[in-house]
Amino acid sequence: MARGRALGQRAACFWALLACAALQAQPLPPATTYGQSLYRTDDTRSAWRPFRPVLPDTGNSAGALEQHIERQEGAVGPFSPTLLEPLQELGIARFTQGDFHGAGAAWSRALHLVRVNEGLRSPAQRWLLEQLSESSLASGQIGQADAHQKRLFALARTQWRPTEPAMQEAAARYADWLRGAYLAGIDRERYARLVALLGLFDNLIADAEKDAGSDSRALLPYLRGRLDAAYLLTVYPGESRNVSHADAGTDPGEGSLDLIRFLELRGDAFREGERTAARIQAILAADASADETERADALLAQADWYQWHRRVAQSLPLYEEAWAQAGDANATWRRERFGTPLELPPGIVFQPGRLPLRERSDAEVRLRFGVSRQGRVQDVAWAQAALPDEPVQALALALLDALRFRPRLEAGRAVDTPAIERSYHMRY
Repeated sequence: MARGRALGQRAACFWALLACAALQAQPLPPATTYGQSLYRTDDTRSAWRPFRPVLPDTGNSAGALEQHIERQEGAVGPFSPTLLEPLQELGIARFTQGDFHGAGAAWSRALHLVRVNEGLRSPAQRWLLEQLSESSLASGQIGQADAHQKRLFALARTQWRPTEPAMQEAAARYADWLRGAYLAGIDRERYARLVALLGLFDNLIADAEKDAGSDSRALLPYLRGRLDAAYLLTVYPGESRNVSHADAGTDPGEGSLDLIRFLELRGDAFREGERTAARIQAILAADASADETERADALLAQADWYQWHRRVAQSLPLYEEAWAQAGDANATWRRERFGTPLELPPGIVFQPGRLPLRERSDAEVRLRFGVSRQGRVQDVAWAQAALPDEPVQALALALLDALRFRPRLEAGRAVDTPAIERSYHMRY
């Protein structure tokens, strides 16, 4: 039996090595990751606002609070729950002064007090974990911040059912953290972060189905988040052993099992997104309370997915169907979605999160171009007097050419759009 286990372990290692080689061999994808490589500051869809917990005001100085805590300890002991509030205030005072390490120490002690007095599942930990993550980020301790975020989400899972709005909000925050950590490349092996992100939504979807059924609207936030994660999966750039400036040495995955799961997801990336978008449509089609624009947006999400993959024969009929679904009464919706060509993917899929990207340069370019009814860029020209250096020009044109666009619709039909003039910021 021992010999069999050893053979099994060797076989697993062999397949893991082959899988690693496959990851290293992945070619760079042709798509421009809009929001990361190239982005418009005037695109309202990209108005990303990270969640940052707000610190309340404290009227006491750090020194006065330290003295107060010392007196309290002498009177009631070091584990008294009455120390919790002054310790929280001490963390705030130190953080405000720029003493991030000291703030983290105060909040860590407060967290220990909560666990001693209220147990490991106390909701009072939430605020403290949020602040500990902020102090770790501010002091450059990315690994610690990542660990606090993971614990924060685990706590949320013990507090709320997956169908509750509070759980949906907590999941959205943690997913945004995972997304930002993936884009920043803080892990030694990036694929594990994508597996964790997709697994988060898969687990929540499965639990929400048990609670509310497979056609419940409670699944929609998780399905939409999963569709965004699928966009990340389609342009996975391969692994690199280069350590980034923000490397936390984190390992969110389960080693070779995560690698095998990732290869399954990567190999079926198109279908992953297609099936997820189809489920969103099915839930809204079965929901009598859904209005025309909700159903139209669901069609639009599937059309954008096809357009992202340059499957124009599938995307254009769906764009036109979404226009018709919205109806004449929703002219504003039609104008916002189809009044001008829009870069894909929609939203903030590739926008950097709280963590900085690898070191990059940034340039602003202004270009004039057309977008065909198929969503392809054409007739590109510079629309600025002072041109950037030739390498920057070449890169900007290549990035623009690789963009996927949702085409403009006129009277419900996709049409060519000539002579668009837009400014882009370019990271390179």
